[in-house]
Formats: sequence, structure tokens, C-alpha cells
Amino acid sequence: MSFDPGIYSIQILGQQDETLHVHGQSEGTEGVWIAEDGVDTLLTASPEKQTWKTGARTKGSRPKNRKILHKDIDLRFIVADTETASFEANQSYLEQAIGYELDPYDDDAKYARAVVTTDISGTRYLDIVQYEEPDFSPKIDPLKQQFGDMTCKVRCGDPDWYELFDGKPYWLSACDFTEDGEGFVEVWNPTPREMYQTWICTQGKWTIPDFSWRGPKGHRYPGGPDSARFITTPLINSVQGGLRLNTRGGRDGTKLMAEDFNDTNVLALFAGQMFINLIPPYTQKQKLPVFLEDCPGSGARIELRQPRFWSRPYGQELI
Repeated sequence: MSFDPGIYSIQILGQQDETLHVHGQSEGTEGVWIAEDGVDTLLTASPEKQTWKTGARTKGSRPKNRKILHKDIDLRFIVADTETASFEANQSYLEQAIGYELDPYDDDAKYARAVVTTDISGTRYLDIVQYEEPDFSPKIDPLKQQFGDMTCKVRCGDPDWYELFDGKPYWLSACDFTEDGEGFVEVWNPTPREMYQTWICTQGKWTIPDFSWRGPKGHRYPGGPDSARFITTPLINSVQGGLRLNTRGGRDGTKLMAEDFNDTNVLALFAGQMFINLIPPYTQKQKLPVFLEDCPGSGARIELRQPRFWSRPYGQELI
């Protein structure tokens, strides 16, 4: 066996970057442990619901739609005092770290995250927030005992786990241009989820692939009705600075299908063109062509940002 089985660590990263080591390496450093019976729902797969349809003159049913639902988790923690902080301080630290909402006064507010690290799958993250007050019903005086347990009821609006690459929630492939012509970016989706990719373009006029795909897992290729489909951008000038083009509002802050670097909606400039194809699950690494016209003297760059989502904090890589 070439890897060390087991969960290396579980951490809670707070909204203000608080770190609580609740299992595995350095567990209990902040006086907080995750209880043995308080982790099961954290490790289960994302909930989903399928709808099926039955024809009037057909036998059986067929799947019609698959929907990923939000996930509620009861995280039970054991809290105690430490050499540098009391029980009550550590309890408050935990509750404030997870929080109940994004701070409306903080322009850079972010959700707390559960973080699981394993040898087989590395580190994956899950956004969490409390949706109800914690369950804390001590039978003794916890302040005198400096010990207690509490259950934080957290919700994951997006129940899928994601990875970070150099601190960014996407795997990046880019191509730099010094003149007009053709270049290539790499696409790669090793996850069980379809990928909602984002393109970032600097000044110039770009032609970008929007291929449909065919082929078995691990052997995908551009094929089907849109096997040669491209989207051509308008000429991007210095006022616009560049474009962000995506198939869905993403974790990198992109909320519109087409916006310039001033956050202005520019979809109308595309004359009805829009991205319609996603990157299928288990698409092996391969190169996609991109084309540039009217390259500025300072050069140009195009990026393909590829977020990776998993329904569990470990495993699911293609076997």
C-alpha cells in the first residue's frame, strides 16, 4: 500500500480565518474536538433528488432530472479549556468562527469551511454556516468543569466539496499571446461532476471553443452536435480591460454570463451567442484551441478556470 489510510486531519476555518484543529493532526489545540458521533453526516455524499417519467404506453420509467440539494449537518463538538483560554472563550471562538450569516459590513466576507485532508485525495473544502442556534444543554456547570459539548447545526447551500489551487477555487490553464494566431489551453475534469468553466480574456478579439463531448469516462473527446462550435467575442478595448465569460455564476466572483473588467454586463455585444456546453465528468487532460485577432502591442492572455467539485471529502477519482 503506497498511501497511509485514514483521515489526516479535519479543521474548521472560520469566517475571519480562525483555525480549529478538531481531528487528527494537532487536534484539540484550540480546545475543540469533533465528537466520534458528530462527524458521520460530514463525510456522507451530497444529497440529491431524481425525478423519473413514465410514458403512457411504455413499460417502467426513465430518469428525467437530477437535482443536487442543500445539505444540513449536525456537528457535535467537545469543548474544553486550554493553557491559554477558558472553556467559555473556546466555545465562543467556535461559534463565532462558523457564524450565522455573511457579515453585511465586510465586503470580503466569506463562509466558514470544513476542511478534510486525506492521503488519497489531498485537501477538500466545504462551505458551512449555522442555520439554527447550537444545541447546548449542559447537565452540570460547564464553567466550573471547564468542559462541555455542543452541536452546531450547519447548512451547506452548495453541498459539494471543492479544491483550492494556490488559494484559488479552480484549476487554471492559460495561454499568452504576443501576436495574432492560434494557441492552446488544457482542459481537465477528474471529478464526478460536470464542470462549469470560466474564461478570462484580456484585450483583443477572441474565438473560444464551446464543444459538446462524447466518449466513455477517461476517454472523452469533442463530438456530437457542437463538436466544432466556437464563440467569437467582440473586440475588447482598453476601456473594458477584458472579459469574464462563464457558464454559471462561480466561486471566483463571476455572476454574469459575460461581463467586462468593470463588472458591466456585456452579453448584448455577443449577438445572441452564449456558452451552452459543460465539461463532462472524468474528462482526461487535453488541449483546446483558441484564436486571437487584433492583439495589442503589450500582448494578450486567455485563462480557462476550472473549478472541481466532489460529493464527498475523499475518493471518487476515476478507477
